[in-house]
Amino acid sequence: MAIEANTASGSGARVAGAPQAMVTAGAALPTQQRLRLGFLTRLEVGEDAADSYRFALEMFAVAEELGFDTGWIAPGSLRGLLAALAAVPDWRFERVREAAATCRGLLAERLEVVTPAGQAGLVTFAPEGDPAEIAARAFDAGVVVRNLPGTPWVRASCGWWTSDEDLERLCGAL
Repeated sequence: MAIEANTASGSGARVAGAPQAMVTAGAALPTQQRLRLGFLTRLEVGEDAADSYRFALEMFAVAEELGFDTGWIAPGSLRGLLAALAAVPDWRFERVREAAATCRGLLAERLEVVTPAGQAGLVTFAPEGDPAEIAARAFDAGVVVRNLPGTPWVRASCGWWTSDEDLERLCGAL
């Protein structure tokens, strides 16, 4: 598709071969809808998985600032995720319960844990300080937690892949 500039007539730019009334720059589209701009990318390989996803999140933030409406990650980039989901162990639910209980215990030594025991792998707690700042500081330390907007809380999510070292790193980041 080629875009032609028509400066002599002052009618602006148009897509070559398309009806003039539909694509004249500055003219309202027949449906009165704004054109949407999207992009497709793949995950770049970083130092580790967290670095790869950090880069992707930064790219999406910049794209949004530049006016992109949507973005997609190429399915090939998600192949590893699909393989991991297909290979989940039979003991995954027991490990989630165990990891969440360990997380609750470690956090309860220092902070107020809000989530009652037995709530799957989610552990919500009240940190000392601003939850958004705590979550950002943890992220910088390689720990992903979520502040819960409108509350004084932060939430950790424990999965079957969560190791005891991960939980100790969480406590160290707080």
